[in-house]
Amino acid sequence: MRPLALLFWASLLLPSIVLGAVGFLSYRQTLDQAYVQSQNMAFILEEHAVRVFEAQAGAIESIDGRIAGLNWEEIEASEEVHRLLQTVRDRSPHVDGLWLVGPEGRTANSADFFPMPWTTVTDRDYYQALTKSDVIHLGEIIQGRLKGTLNFNLSRRRTSPDGGFDGLILVTISLDYFEHFWRQVLGNAAHTVSLFRADGKVLARSPALTTLPRSLPPGSPFFSLTATQDSGTYALRSSFDGQERIISFSKLGNLPAYIAVGLDRATMLGPWKRQVATMAVVAVAITLLLLAAVRTVQRRHERLLDEIARRRQAESTLIALDEHVAALERADAELRDSEERFRSLFETLTQGAVLLDAAGHVTGANTAAEEILGLTVAEMQERSANDPRWQVVDADGKPFCDECYPAVRALKTGKVVRGVLMGVRNPARDERRWIIVDAIPQKRPGEDRPYGGFTLFSDVTEQKKAEEAQRLLVREVDHRAKNALAVVQALLRLTKADSREEYIEAVEGRVAAMARAHTLLAKSRWKGADLAALVEEELAPYLPAEGAHVHLEGPPLLLHAEATQGVAMVLHELATNAAKYGGLSTAEGRLSVTWTLDSPGKVLELRWVESGGPPVNPPATRGFGSTLIQSTVKGQLDGEIRKEWLPEGMRATIRLPSGHVAAMEARKATRATTPAAASADLTGLRVLLAEDNTLVSLEVTRALAQLGCVVVGPATTLKDAARLVASETVDVAILDVDLRGKKVFPVAGLLASHDVPLIFCTGFTSIDPLENGAWVDAPVIHKPFSREQIAAALAGVVSRRQVAV
Repeated sequence: MRPLALLFWASLLLPSIVLGAVGFLSYRQTLDQAYVQSQNMAFILEEHAVRVFEAQAGAIESIDGRIAGLNWEEIEASEEVHRLLQTVRDRSPHVDGLWLVGPEGRTANSADFFPMPWTTVTDRDYYQALTKSDVIHLGEIIQGRLKGTLNFNLSRRRTSPDGGFDGLILVTISLDYFEHFWRQVLGNAAHTVSLFRADGKVLARSPALTTLPRSLPPGSPFFSLTATQDSGTYALRSSFDGQERIISFSKLGNLPAYIAVGLDRATMLGPWKRQVATMAVVAVAITLLLLAAVRTVQRRHERLLDEIARRRQAESTLIALDEHVAALERADAELRDSEERFRSLFETLTQGAVLLDAAGHVTGANTAAEEILGLTVAEMQERSANDPRWQVVDADGKPFCDECYPAVRALKTGKVVRGVLMGVRNPARDERRWIIVDAIPQKRPGEDRPYGGFTLFSDVTEQKKAEEAQRLLVREVDHRAKNALAVVQALLRLTKADSREEYIEAVEGRVAAMARAHTLLAKSRWKGADLAALVEEELAPYLPAEGAHVHLEGPPLLLHAEATQGVAMVLHELATNAAKYGGLSTAEGRLSVTWTLDSPGKVLELRWVESGGPPVNPPATRGFGSTLIQSTVKGQLDGEIRKEWLPEGMRATIRLPSGHVAAMEARKATRATTPAAASADLTGLRVLLAEDNTLVSLEVTRALAQLGCVVVGPATTLKDAARLVASETVDVAILDVDLRGKKVFPVAGLLASHDVPLIFCTGFTSIDPLENGAWVDAPVIHKPFSREQIAAALAGVVSRRQVAV
């Protein structure tokens, strides 16, 4: 009866043991993943915060350069300085205000007030700090005396020629910006993001608290960890709201500040709890099935014993002997059936299972093991647990030592080895599969040395590939974001103009050229851009209202992604010059842009020919635009450019290596464009504006006011927009496709039912197909856009409306 008793207890306990082991491993894995996720989010948000503070430091440096040479009386009386501060504030979503403070501590000028009300800041911590040292100071949360809002600040000392304190420049940073951005990133109200100074002062937090604590408790692990390292992770029950969280922090570059991400521990363990509950149900079901099978075997065994006892009484006769043999045969058949049922359970396990003898040689394996390892049972039986033909490596890709194999360790020590990550070669697929292995030794009662053992393992290859893909994606996004910021920063610093308006126009045009190039690349998933489409996109903003003609012709070519931005900037500079001084500056002007892929050498030659414009002469000096064209063609694209200033107009020939382009399977690109008639009169036009971004809304409102339009709104939600449609007279509507995460199409349908023309604006490369054909032909303006694009779109819909009437 002992084997049956052992079988009974094994059936009762083994599922629970396996459940506990798997549950514990899953628990540790879930916590490890939570720690990694917390660290990754801290690094990403740290990069964002550093970029914000770098932008503010750059704004301070730019402002300091613009007011250099002015004394404080001139600064205080200068309306131009006030407008400069307003412009910097309006273009920065995270800036609440900009202030210039004189050496005696009195505010001299700001982005919000002019003339400046008299007030002093000598009691503020930033003023007291900057009077003593020449550093950038990160101030604690304060309530503004003039605006009354809560904010923290970034300030820099101004130094006089003799080295003395000459006032300061102060940028107050909006708490709402960080809280809104973090709220979108977290997506779960139980998680938190906080911004601290090195001394523990709290600068911002999301979700925001009703009363924001001034600083961390003195006993917080934050202080001991940041004393020796710039980033780290720890678990703590929050003193703010009592929630237990996994907290990762990271220092913000050279600033004395840290960003901390707190993931709610209960939320992160929620999926694990549901998984364990499901496994518990399965374990109970398996236990009941095994107990039923054991009970069946016990009953048959009892019947077999009874049968044997009865037959032994009749062994003296031949009939009794025959019956005895028959009973033994039936018992043997029943035992074989029982063994087959247990083998069937072994074979249907989804985990790989390999049986080993005391020497570590493979004696058997299930179907899942054959699939994961890419070997048949017979092929595995030719190997030992540490056979070099497995080609096993650890998580870092290094080969396993002989004593490191979990099966070898389990057989040698007699102890269970769990959770070992291994990479093993699958010869059937000719690839490496990653598995997590548990090695379990088997011992007979009263013996210390195992007589064998088995390994259970799960295939985690796809999970490891997903983690690697996510890591590469984060690196690529970081790389492209930094490149884009560097280019924009260079344009801001290098662009020169005689007036503020010309400077804004030049920077907007160059940034728009970059945006159009990025849009074309995004449509092709960064494989390249159609050269014809790129030329059309860059010429579109510079076509005059009427009369001029543009001719485009060339074979279908795909411009590689690395060259697209450079070519876009060159075309933009040529088009800008043509619109100001050349063939696109008059109604009689003409422009021809053609390109060919010439042999030998397969050189791309692009020809720019202007005619019909005013007389042109070679420039006396080279401006930034010309320098940009020359440097881009020769330095970035390894090409050459030749310009000719002829009586009939300027001509330029650009030759680029063929490595920048590839042929496309499409019809030959030939197009002649004649712009539409003069723009319509927009004075008094009532325009409904639906836009949820405050800065974009202010910019569009200002542009519409400059065009003479009457702005209805703006509306920031679908509910607000529907209310304005019902209560106000609307001639045209400009609708952001996405309003606070919801599509604007229901409002578009409401406007279409009132026969109101629509214009969509969006930052997406493309928008989803529209459900209602009533507005499928509505124009779409892609962000970032200029006032001229808004005016052109409005003129187009108004003109079509007048023609229809």
